[in-house]
Amino acid sequence: FSVRLDASSAEPAEAELLRANGWQAMLALPLVAATHVLGLMEVFADRPRDFTDAEVRLARTLAGQAGVAIENARLFQRITEGRDRLAAVLNSTREGVLMIDSAGRIALANPPVEEMWGIKRTDLINKNLGELLHDAGLGIADKLGFATQELADLLKNLSAGRIVTTPKHIYQVTTPAPRFFERSGTPVLDEHLRVIGLVIVLRDITEEKELEQVREELTSMIVHDLRSPMTAVVGGLKLIEDIAVPVDETGVVVRAVEVAIRSSKRLLTLVDTLLDISKMEAGQMHLDMKPQAFWSIAANVIAEFTPIAAQQEVTLVNDVLPDLPPLLLDQDKIERLLTNLIDNALKFTPAGGQVIVRARLPDESPSARNGRTLSGTPRPGQSRRMALCGVLDTGPGIPDDYLERVFDRFVQVKGRKGRRRGTGLGLAFCKLAVEAHGGRIWVENRPEGGSAFLFILPSAE
Repeated sequence: FSVRLDASSAEPAEAELLRANGWQAMLALPLVAATHVLGLMEVFADRPRDFTDAEVRLARTLAGQAGVAIENARLFQRITEGRDRLAAVLNSTREGVLMIDSAGRIALANPPVEEMWGIKRTDLINKNLGELLHDAGLGIADKLGFATQELADLLKNLSAGRIVTTPKHIYQVTTPAPRFFERSGTPVLDEHLRVIGLVIVLRDITEEKELEQVREELTSMIVHDLRSPMTAVVGGLKLIEDIAVPVDETGVVVRAVEVAIRSSKRLLTLVDTLLDISKMEAGQMHLDMKPQAFWSIAANVIAEFTPIAAQQEVTLVNDVLPDLPPLLLDQDKIERLLTNLIDNALKFTPAGGQVIVRARLPDESPSARNGRTLSGTPRPGQSRRMALCGVLDTGPGIPDDYLERVFDRFVQVKGRKGRRRGTGLGLAFCKLAVEAHGGRIWVENRPEGGSAFLFILPSAE
């Protein structure tokens, strides 16, 4: 809109103000940007007059251009301030931050990247990452924890506008100094949700890894020193049991010794589990693989737990087919695997429930996880048929967000208390033991209630 004022038609105060400044007429127009008013533009004349329509249109055009110019200047100032604040944050953080645009150019690299890689930022920023891959001296792929072709494929997907994600990955570099990094990445999207780049964050976890190694070495040393005295304790208790049986008329001493032996064995099993986990993670575990009858192994373990299950009013069922062909396995490791799984099931199965040990050959087994079936044809790299085994219970089941995590060390379902406290190591041992046999293990929630810990082991056929 526009307003015409002159000294004769203006209010007395306004007319006096105009005459005091030597003006006889005024045209006022708003400075508008988008939908908001930035200010007011005033055009003055030194003699009384009416502004023509052409003059008003010209003034409106000038006011519109001035509004756009002012808004752009303000936007530029805000962008500059935001950029400076972002730069200050990125420069002060300990994590390395690398931003790659959709064309594969490195748009941003903060000082920690320069320090982590031993490469100047001026040699990285605005350079095409795909071209830097071909410079063997830089070793960009290794510094990012990728194989060369893997990183090239990532850049190809990025340039095609596909959403690229890089899950957390821990890797080691040797130059410019030996270090461990944790890499994560997330796509950068514009307001229309189109991919315009990728941000990669590198976190130096060398100190954490060193502390973890020291802790594991100390734990291994302590646990190793515990095994000998615990073995001696179990042996001494068995000797007392043998002597007490003929003379203990009330049976009190024998029952007390049995409890002590059972508890000592549990502690010895925990010690062996810690030692074996360390060895299997280091690839130093030797397996005594022999054809074994899985039904007999299951029967022996079930017999050990029968008194406990009876006290809890839980039924233990050996549903392994007696004529199941022998499996190729390390008997001691598989017995401990079943011990851990049955013990875990008994902790959470209510009175009146069941714990079932089951094993089938591929052509006899139901579908495995997520509809996958165990066919009689070996997987690549396998020369044997695999048997589907499992320990099933009628307990509360496993929350969906723990189905993958329960096999990690020291992970326990929060808010769920069993009859006995666990250490969080039993399922971790199970996973490593099954994988050492060339199989895999997973957990499902049964449709009828409860959980099913399923695993596959090689047949001796």
